[in-house]
Amino acid sequence: MTPPRRRAASSALARNAKEIVMSAATAIALLVPLAHPLAQAHSLGSLQPGLYLPEKTSCDFIGGANTVDFDGKNLSGHYQMCVTQPSASSTYKSTCVEAQGQDFSTLTESKVLASPDRFQVTQKIVVTSSRSFDLNGVKYRFCGGR
Repeated sequence: MTPPRRRAASSALARNAKEIVMSAATAIALLVPLAHPLAQAHSLGSLQPGLYLPEKTSCDFIGGANTVDFDGKNLSGHYQMCVTQPSASSTYKSTCVEAQGQDFSTLTESKVLASPDRFQVTQKIVVTSSRSFDLNGVKYRFCGGR
């Protein structure tokens, strides 16, 4: 082969090799998230509404201080009513008020957000399935309906 033909053949091989590598990289990028179920974060809305407790706490203690209530939209701690809004990747800002007794049934999101007694917390929430999530590094699991 003459030098110009060698260069042309070498150039064609390089293009083909680049296309093969790009195709393989694309296939890997598409398949990696499917390789492990926890590799895909679920949205907060994919959680089943109900009461959640840390994995290491028996569901017999539902209603205790560790209980987190998910109403289908917001996560609220024990004796709290919160409005939970996404802030950044896996980070949520919750605006909460203390909510006990008769007050609880009359609270709405707009009342929580307007309350002079509200407080805010920022927390990292990673939903791992429709019945479990990590809250600031603590694994919670579904324990029952509301």
